[in-house]
Amino acid sequence: MQLADAKYVYPIQPVVRTISTNRFHLSERMYPPNAMSPLHAHVKHYLIVTLDGQYASTFEDRTEEFKPWSVSYHRAGISHTSRYSSKGAKVLYVELPADQIKNFAREAPYSLSTVNLQGGLAKWTARQLYNEFDNPDDLSPVVLDSFILQLFAQVCRHRRQITQGQPAWLTKADELIRDRFMQPLSLAKVAKAVNVHPVHMAREFRRHYSCTVGDQIRRLRIEYACEQLSKTTQPLSNIALAAGFSDQSHFTVAFKQQVGTAPSRYRRALQVDVASSTKS
Repeated sequence: MQLADAKYVYPIQPVVRTISTNRFHLSERMYPPNAMSPLHAHVKHYLIVTLDGQYASTFEDRTEEFKPWSVSYHRAGISHTSRYSSKGAKVLYVELPADQIKNFAREAPYSLSTVNLQGGLAKWTARQLYNEFDNPDDLSPVVLDSFILQLFAQVCRHRRQITQGQPAWLTKADELIRDRFMQPLSLAKVAKAVNVHPVHMAREFRRHYSCTVGDQIRRLRIEYACEQLSKTTQPLSNIALAAGFSDQSHFTVAFKQQVGTAPSRYRRALQVDVASSTKS
């Protein structure tokens, strides 16, 4: 699915209510019955609580279903489409600033595009979070921060369980990629740095992270570029070089493949979205 002629990168949903704390921004949104969003990618990291209704999102390698009180983590820059049920859906978005995620260091699920928790402690915490959001008072910002951090910690623990049992060298390789993705990197260089054969490295990396080393490097570079496009007015050529691309042409091609639209259109769409949010 291509979005070259799309008017925006992702659909702007009707925002019912918003609350901002010192750390996070929360917004309740409604999706109409049988709606479908085209291929898009979020510029921010999000925790999303499905409050009512149901929907499914299709990523590059799988489809995830989100039911009432499911808690999901969505990493920025990951392309997907979404289709909503005949009842539509009501969801609570929690924007996770990049600096807050970095506070969790290696436990943060950088290497996972999506984490979907259903039932158990996450469901209970999500209910408590929404109850506070739905009945705010002067202490709500502090309470909301507490519940959000609890949910994110649960996501990180789930990520730890997924990666449990993977060899130490593979964890080291993933950390190296995340630390140096803006530098010239290749499978051979990463494999040499952790002292394993490139073929073995490629096989184990794909098995544990559901993507190739090259995919991971490109995703991190595009994620960085998305953040720069949203926060700065730097020329595209500067962003391309800073992200690790050889030139703007290669950057544009990779960006369109990952996000579904050109970097310039992505930046303009964000500007329109910010302006719309400000007016509302």
